[in-house]
Amino acid sequence: MKKVSKLGFFFFIGVGILGSTLITFGVSPTHSVQAVMSTNTNTPRKDFVDVSSNNGSVSVSDYQKMKSSGVTGVVVKVTEASSYHNPFATSQIANARAAGLKVSAYHYGWMNSTTDARSEADYFVNNAAADGIGRSDTMVLDFEEPKVIGQSVDHTQNMQAFIDEVKRFGYNNVRVYTGPWVISKTNMNTASLGKKNMWIAAYPNDSSLYANRADYSDYGAWQWASDLKFPGVTDFTGSPRQFDISADYTGIFSNSAPQGPYISDGRYVTITSKDYDLWSSFDFTSTTHSGAELFQKTFRAEGHYNHQNGSTYYSLYDAKGNWQGYMNAAGATVASGAQGAWLPFQDSYQIKGSYPIWTDLNSWTEKQNDNKYTGQTVQATGMYHHFNGATYYSLYQGSTWIGYMNADGLTKDRPEGPWLPKSGYVTMTDASANFWSNFSFNNPTANANAYLHQTLVVDGQYKHSNGHTYYSVYTAQRKWVGYLDAAAGIFTTHPEGAWQSQSGYLTLTQRNSPISSNFSGGQIANTDQFFQQTFQIGGAYHHADGTVYYSLYRNNGSWLGYVNAGAGTYSSESQGAWLNFSSGATVSQPGYYFWSNFNWNYIGKNSNMLYGQSVRINGVYHHVNGAIYYSVYDLNGQWIGYVNSGAISLK
Repeated sequence: MKKVSKLGFFFFIGVGILGSTLITFGVSPTHSVQAVMSTNTNTPRKDFVDVSSNNGSVSVSDYQKMKSSGVTGVVVKVTEASSYHNPFATSQIANARAAGLKVSAYHYGWMNSTTDARSEADYFVNNAAADGIGRSDTMVLDFEEPKVIGQSVDHTQNMQAFIDEVKRFGYNNVRVYTGPWVISKTNMNTASLGKKNMWIAAYPNDSSLYANRADYSDYGAWQWASDLKFPGVTDFTGSPRQFDISADYTGIFSNSAPQGPYISDGRYVTITSKDYDLWSSFDFTSTTHSGAELFQKTFRAEGHYNHQNGSTYYSLYDAKGNWQGYMNAAGATVASGAQGAWLPFQDSYQIKGSYPIWTDLNSWTEKQNDNKYTGQTVQATGMYHHFNGATYYSLYQGSTWIGYMNADGLTKDRPEGPWLPKSGYVTMTDASANFWSNFSFNNPTANANAYLHQTLVVDGQYKHSNGHTYYSVYTAQRKWVGYLDAAAGIFTTHPEGAWQSQSGYLTLTQRNSPISSNFSGGQIANTDQFFQQTFQIGGAYHHADGTVYYSLYRNNGSWLGYVNAGAGTYSSESQGAWLNFSSGATVSQPGYYFWSNFNWNYIGKNSNMLYGQSVRINGVYHHVNGAIYYSVYDLNGQWIGYVNSGAISLK
């Protein structure tokens, strides 16, 4: 196959006609690592190879040597376009079957239309059947030809037409071979084709190749090299022959065990997730331990498997050599040594003095004069669950690191631990919480409901052993309120506090109040410019100084700014606040309805009926929509309704 590098470039070497046979050659430009030997176990999975006429005759013996190296499948090129047939295909297929390998076939496509696609599919199927490919075998479309992918056509549609035509002949296992650059270049719809139905060619271009990788595991297979060598498989000169090699993530191309071969490891890992169980086998029907049971313990991974599902599984042992089971690597963290992975932890302890303090848990270097810390209170700011079964805390006094100490050498200090610096503000959001006078939680100083939505000052915190953080909370006047569970509010470093949801409308009724873009004095307007206008409230801030600020928006959705809530009158309805206004008036314009409310319920009167009559105005609303509405009465004091000011002439 022509190869696609991880960088996604193609080099097209040449196209020639030998009689009626079309022959193409392609190579990948990026392959700086040395050729890979099949005996190298520090590589991605070696599940199957693919061959073409470029590989010439491949004997049963050659295939058997591949099989002894772990290869269990081969994909044979059968055809190209609508005129080329691999002259070695029949023997390459027959010999692979004789060696016990799973056999699939591929076609190198040149289609530029659905008609071309169906024609090439017919040609592929007829030749594949003649070469010994059965309907239960897998058929592959190799889509990478540079002269084709540059065409502005719907390549996904053409590919699907090819697939459908092959399936029409009863070959239901059809896959696509391509590369990341081709997918990008052609805007290929991998979702419609199905990623697990795709075989991706992408070569690592540095030594990271030798890292037991499982790249592109969201696809069905990954071709990761084009130069794998097998001991004893040579050409007529005696030189080692090179083959394309791929990892099979779905088992469609190979007969390999789904977990792949055992790979020696020897690293230490700490279980850092409770969500992954340990299995007794790779049929995943029986567990040996739950992740929660062994959470944060450290084990030795004597080996691992790169499973075809894309995951790596560790084979774990404890310090006594007891096997624990197979665990998905996603549930563990690799450690630098037997101490295990560093784990976050914070609490306060007193040193007993009966255990040494270590500066290194690998070399076991003991700290000099460690007895001087006996009886002192220290802070644990992290821990290791060692492979030997002991837990070691990383201890500090203030900012001074003391060292590592076995947890058995410590006694727990106060459950709340030491006072820790924390400066900022908390906006109260939980009305059910309490402020406490102490950490026995038996004497509340206040209920949070009394301060709901208010912003208070935070000066210090405690990391309690119960897992909660508690703030030491003050009013803006520095009156201590009590200890508060941090979950009862939203912390912020700004005195305006946290944004809070607030609906409704504000009619600006105070002059000369600033309208600001921020809470640092960024005034952008003055309420005089918008006096008596109504705006929508899009949120509120309850400042630590007790002031409430609304975030105001115009009716068209544009933001006005932050305004002190005291600069206006609040209303839950869009007409805004009732404003005192009294005047005689005349109904002077026809075509206006009188409303009973601002849900626009018609009251049964309009300005045509009352045209020319004298009325009284007693109150006005400046609606958020920009219109002004009068509350209108007749001269006998009977209310008529609300009407747009355009219907009225004031006297």
